[in-house]
Amino acid sequence: SGGKGEPSIFTVDPWINNWLRGHDVLDPVLVGRAKFPALHTTLENWPLQDARQHIDRLLAHQPLQKLRLSVMGIDGSGRQTFAAHIAAHFGLPLMAIDVDRLAPEDWRALYLHAQRQAYLTGLAIAWRGDDLPEKIWPTEVMPVQLQFAILGKEQVLQPQAIVIDFKVELKPLSIAIRRQLWESLVPMSRAWDADVLEQLVVRYQTSVGQIAM
Repeated sequence: SGGKGEPSIFTVDPWINNWLRGHDVLDPVLVGRAKFPALHTTLENWPLQDARQHIDRLLAHQPLQKLRLSVMGIDGSGRQTFAAHIAAHFGLPLMAIDVDRLAPEDWRALYLHAQRQAYLTGLAIAWRGDDLPEKIWPTEVMPVQLQFAILGKEQVLQPQAIVIDFKVELKPLSIAIRRQLWESLVPMSRAWDADVLEQLVVRYQTSVGQIAM
């Protein structure tokens, strides 16, 4: 603050200064926590159309409604890519935030800075982390309109004020889809012995992430 009788001196967060000057940069608090997933190929058994239509119906009745979609499935099932495609349908790039191993006070700060970044630069947020269901959602910061939570099949989020929650589950891949993925993501597999490839496809219930790896 200033001297006696003088008004207080306020300083502006340097990131806000940069934003006001038109610099589209990542908030330093989010560095190492935020990623921007690419729009990889979708899978035919994903409920993309159902999720889009559900959001469309909600927003048709309440255009300003805040939404939080839990995308559930096993590791490597493409949950983050699914969220990115839903966000893209509404003209929003996706920012994925890793919340693992955060103290409560650090979680609140990360949440604030992520919401601010998303609001000012026009993003949807996907939250992910093994302990995400344990997080208490801050009430003093207005969330952006579209958020996602990347969860395991049995995980449930703590409630968040003013948002409508709904969820989708990405089902395990069928044998036919696994076969297509092996051939498209691992082209060399087409030259393998047919019986060996078929045994690999049928015996192991791999995810799209495992095949890609």
